[in-house]
This record gives sequence, C-alpha cells and structure tokens, in this order.
Amino acid sequence: ATFFADLVRSHDEDTFVISCEYLGMNTRDVREATIIHNWLGNHFDEVRYVMYLRRQEEWLASSYCERVKRGSTKTLDDLVASSAAQDWHHRAAIWAGAAGQDAVDVRLLEDDVLGKGGLIGDFARIIGTTPEGLAPAERVNESLSAPAAELLRVLNDTIPHTNKTGTKVNPRKRRLRSILFAQDLDMPKVRLDPAQVATVRAANAASNERLRAAFFPDRQELFPPRPEGTGAHRAQTPADVAVVAGNMITEIDRRRRKAKTAPPRADPRATHPERSA
Repeated sequence: ATFFADLVRSHDEDTFVISCEYLGMNTRDVREATIIHNWLGNHFDEVRYVMYLRRQEEWLASSYCERVKRGSTKTLDDLVASSAAQDWHHRAAIWAGAAGQDAVDVRLLEDDVLGKGGLIGDFARIIGTTPEGLAPAERVNESLSAPAAELLRVLNDTIPHTNKTGTKVNPRKRRLRSILFAQDLDMPKVRLDPAQVATVRAANAASNERLRAAFFPDRQELFPPRPEGTGAHRAQTPADVAVVAGNMITEIDRRRRKAKTAPPRADPRATHPERSA
C-alpha cells in the first residue's frame, strides 16, 4: 500500500492507467469489488473501470491453450464440459454494483464495437486520448497451434510441469515450449468445433441476454453467430501432430549438437579468485 501511494504521488499526470486481468477474473462478488474500489478511491479523485469481454467460445479456446502451457492434460472436450458457462453479466454487475454502472465501461472484443482502430484505438477513446504517436506493440503470448497444443498436452502427462520442489517451471518443459512456439508452420489454431460452439452458446444465452439488456440495449444480440465460413480453417489431423513432433525432435537434436561443439564456458573463479574462497 505504501509503495502504491508513493508511486501515485511521484506522477503528476491527469490519468493513471492500471491494467490487471486478475481484477476481472478473481473478484468474486460486490463486497470484494467494493473493497478494491474504496481503496483506489483513497488515491484518486475519480475511478473508472474498462472491461473487455470476448465471446465465450473464443475465450475457451484461448483458455485451453493457456492451461496446456501450464501443464494441463485435459482435452478441449473436457474444458467445454466443465467450463462452458462463463457468466460475463455477473462479472460486469460486480463492478457496476461497487462503483455504479456509469463508472463501468463494458466493451466487446467484436469488430463492430471496436471500430477501425481496434482494441488500442477503442481503449484510447474510452480514456479520452488517441493512439497516435504510440509505437505498435509486438505480439506476445501467442497461442499454440492446435497440433502443438495436442502434443504438449500428451507430453504433460509424462514430463512434470515443475521442478521437484514445485516452485519453478521444469527447465525441460520450458525448452519444449520454446521449440513448439518457434515452429512457424501453417497449422490450424485451436478452435471449438460447431457442436462445442453450440454447447457454449446455449450455456451462456441467458446471461449474455442479461448483459445485453443492461449494457447494450441497442444491440440486437450480444454476440451474433459468426457467418458461415468466417475464419474457416481445416481441423487438425494426426499427421499435423506428427509433423510438429518430428520438427521438435529435429530441433532438440540440433540444439544438442550445437551444445557439444560450443566452446566451454569460462570458469568465473579464474577471473574472480575471491569467489573460490
């Protein structure tokens, strides 16, 4: 708390922007949101919230990739079965209940909502500025391709995700992930199939309608179905997984041969004798 107060006092700008996805995902009720809102109110004259919501079927595909990267062995079918219902209305209502609906800007990650400026342009407009002069940010946290995610999911069952103490990511797993991400192949991305999409949309129909009525009354449907063929892509095949696995083995072998031929590292004690004491 002291660190944050000192940080705020050290700046004299009119607007202080805080970005934290955990506020949206981990705040469970109005009581918790009110605690955070009141704390922020001790530091700022006005506190507003901007919440970006993604259609649930796309959010689940992204969540699946993240879970696999963190060691999950569950399939996409498993995730849809356990987590199809994602009540975005509840999450928005939490913050509206704590700060008042006028202090909460709920936005949808939909092209017709964001406009030509995309996410960055939309966010800049919401906070009263423009994105002009900002250098385009490089993409980070890219998603695994569908066959790479499937291969990593199977490997998660045999290679521990963390070290023996459970405090750090297993170095072997970190190296495997870097190899899988480095494969710039024309492979399908993780996406729910039509049956899974139908399951997710049915599970969220009622809550999405409540969100629409509360925050987007002029919108006919919160997340209209994607037009047939939009973003069409082929499904992954066992051959895709085999290609990714083969490339991974080749890259592991290349790195091992490179490590064998690399000159030995200098002993730091040779240049700093005091370290050997």
